[in-house]
Amino acid sequence: MGQAEGPGKKTRDDLNFQMPFKGTGSLDPRGLPLLYVGSGDEYEEEDQKSRAMIVSLIDGRKLYEFGVQGKDSFAVRDWNAYDSAPLVDEATDTLIWPAETGILYTMKLNTVFDARGGTISVNPSHVVKLRYDSNNSYDKIDKADSSHKWLGYEGSAAAWNGFLYLASNDGLFQCVDLNTMQIKWIADTKDDTNTSPVLDVISETEAYLYLGTSLHFTKDSGNKGVTPFFKVDAMTGEIVGQYQLTVETVSGVSGGIQATAAVGQQNLSDLVFVPFARYNGKDKGVLVALYKDTMEVAWTMPMEHYAWSSPAIFYNNKGDGYLVQADSGGDIFLIDGRTGTVLDKISPTKNGSNFEASPAIFGNMLVVGSRGDQTIFFIRLS
Repeated sequence: MGQAEGPGKKTRDDLNFQMPFKGTGSLDPRGLPLLYVGSGDEYEEEDQKSRAMIVSLIDGRKLYEFGVQGKDSFAVRDWNAYDSAPLVDEATDTLIWPAETGILYTMKLNTVFDARGGTISVNPSHVVKLRYDSNNSYDKIDKADSSHKWLGYEGSAAAWNGFLYLASNDGLFQCVDLNTMQIKWIADTKDDTNTSPVLDVISETEAYLYLGTSLHFTKDSGNKGVTPFFKVDAMTGEIVGQYQLTVETVSGVSGGIQATAAVGQQNLSDLVFVPFARYNGKDKGVLVALYKDTMEVAWTMPMEHYAWSSPAIFYNNKGDGYLVQADSGGDIFLIDGRTGTVLDKISPTKNGSNFEASPAIFGNMLVVGSRGDQTIFFIRLS
């Protein structure tokens, strides 16, 4: 793994919307010049309140926005943010976007793209909204916070065979039929989920989902508690496997599982990988490799600094899989996915600034942003 490369060159002017973005900006999977991005915390000014936006990457214009804080009376929760990455169904030109208000939005985009003329537009129609209410978190949180109801979708969704899988802040894991917008099943995951479920398809009729929770509602008086990592049957919602560790939590910077798991393929097809934050000390953590069939430990990698950044996997021409794991201390590890052996480590940030974002890998290039440095690093893999 090489050192960070640069400096990078901008391909277009900055897009400045004068509000913070906590979630994942998503490019249109059809290769169209569209960016989907949702804001996090809002300010008092009307044009800076939280919302979801569709942006043209041709000229930087906001083509459409929805879910503006205070203007969608359909919302039950008063906290409004769009941390999740939306999905776009290519066959139907449909946008699918869960929100922390507890609303699942779907809409037909009616996209028109003129590549020769250099124009693109959307004109959403058939907007459908599903919401849910729940008493699941009322007894688990302080009464001072109960007005927020802690319901809503913070992680991104997974989709399979016309069904959408969403984990909520109030400890519910839901399966929604996208054809009817009805909830098919619900699994109780006991605590707040900030990460995204990962789908592992075995056949046309068999698939499993992997996800874990952070430590909020189930902590004890010493801010410790058990954090579970679940294997769930995608057809039925049955929890068919579980692995758990006792972790710590800190107000505002939770312990437990704050990173989305990575499911192995090729020579790692029997493994799933997940980091636990604030394990074996409030600043430490551990990366765990589990056998999918039994949810037993294949190997562990102790971490001096916990990780919120999700592990990323890449493979060589022989099908051998390697993990990249960034942590809160500014380190990036290259790991043999089969054995857990650390093959390399670099520390490209200034003063150990944390990596909270997850890395992306294209070819032999790794891209990851540091929250502390506010810098994007490009690292060549070799």
